[in-house]
Amino acid sequence: MTDIVRNYLKYDMIELPINIDNKHWYLAIVNAKKSEIQVFDSLCWEFNRNDLTTMLQGLQYHLDILRRQQDSISHKWTDLDVTKWMITEQLREPIQEDSSSCGLFMLKFMEYSTEDTLCHPITQEIITPFRYKLASILLCWKTNTAAMTTMLEQSDIEEDPNDVVMLESPEDQNKAKSLNSLSFKNKYQSLISVISNMSLHALVGRLCSYIKSIKCMETLEKVWVQSSKPYPISLTLKKLQGILNEDLPMNRDCFNLVVRRNMFDNI
Repeated sequence: MTDIVRNYLKYDMIELPINIDNKHWYLAIVNAKKSEIQVFDSLCWEFNRNDLTTMLQGLQYHLDILRRQQDSISHKWTDLDVTKWMITEQLREPIQEDSSSCGLFMLKFMEYSTEDTLCHPITQEIITPFRYKLASILLCWKTNTAAMTTMLEQSDIEEDPNDVVMLESPEDQNKAKSLNSLSFKNKYQSLISVISNMSLHALVGRLCSYIKSIKCMETLEKVWVQSSKPYPISLTLKKLQGILNEDLPMNRDCFNLVVRRNMFDNI
């Protein structure tokens, strides 16, 4: 870790993503030129920066180690006491209008941040399409080596009107065997070919069926849905399975989340 911090000293700005209790993401920028910690928070949660304090204390620990090795390093930073730097909130009003886009805003902050401000305005309107663009970027990125296919097999155990069966021709299957990896274009076409042949109802049905089929206890304890309004809400996969079980009462957090979402959708 100290070697990583040593590399920080080569730059004037260090961008550090920070998460609050697995509920909210924001960006902290260590601005060495100004000896300032700049906070970009799409929700402007100023009431609690304990996570930022902890991060700065950890950074300070490694900087102190490097300071004792002063003769062996050269750097641009004029002040290594980051825990004493001023912390400034860069946004005065929330710009996030939903409860699930904080991570996307954080990525845009990283993309558009300059020494003094953001070089481009960021709004909810550009974040919504960016959500889908990011999925395509991750899918088609050159380091993504996960195997992909357009074949979806129908379950032999249960049949559902929402099930979708897409079969490749023998020729396509033979081509797939001869390729170790799909090209950028083929990956994109594979994704589109699946989605374009499924209605919204079919997509939701497949997702619900997939959620109900998961039995791994470790996976069931993972949080799949998070919201900060009307209060911090975290829904694990196990809770989602319970919600999809019509014989069980609806989870209170889920009910509050759905009511709020429907209210804003109808405005």
